[in-house]
Amino acid sequence: MKIVSLSYVRSSGFHDPQSWLERIRPYGEVLEALAKKHSVISIEQIDYEGNLQWKGVEYHFVHLRNRRWPTALHRLVKELKPDVVIVHGLGFPLQIIQLRRALGKDVIILAQNHADRIPVGWRKWLRKIADRSINAYLFTSTEMALPWMRNKIIPHESKIKEVMVGASIFAEMNKVAAKSITKMKGNGTLF
Repeated sequence: MKIVSLSYVRSSGFHDPQSWLERIRPYGEVLEALAKKHSVISIEQIDYEGNLQWKGVEYHFVHLRNRRWPTALHRLVKELKPDVVIVHGLGFPLQIIQLRRALGKDVIILAQNHADRIPVGWRKWLRKIADRSINAYLFTSTEMALPWMRNKIIPHESKIKEVMVGASIFAEMNKVAAKSITKMKGNGTLF
């Protein structure tokens, strides 16, 4: 499966891709974990243009001339032929509608919540329209999505998927080995 991760946010002040990747390391680690079984491409917007392969992830650094109408970005995503696109942030309904139009109906579009605010007025109406272009929403918990559902921006709970935003270096291990390493005794531990 080919996964493309993108944001419509530009982060100025970063000229070196390595320093940018260090800054977003918790997100990068999620992509690296996905890259163990899938082809993963991340599209980043800093003050640098070019490509970089890092820890199994292919990074494309782009500079958008027009963020409201990101035709060039959508063309790039389409050329990458993704199966899944993860859009970071729920604040880009117009862009998501355009992305869906560029990719067609067969590509899965996931919109990941990053503490986005509930819109009001015409922005709320536009997000309701954008919902038709989104296959699922990624929230840390279903409870965090409830205000979005109460406001009828997300029509039903079946579109909500629970995922943690960052990665962890912890991995499950054998209980006996873990107790030996930590020198913990008894049954009062979480092991």
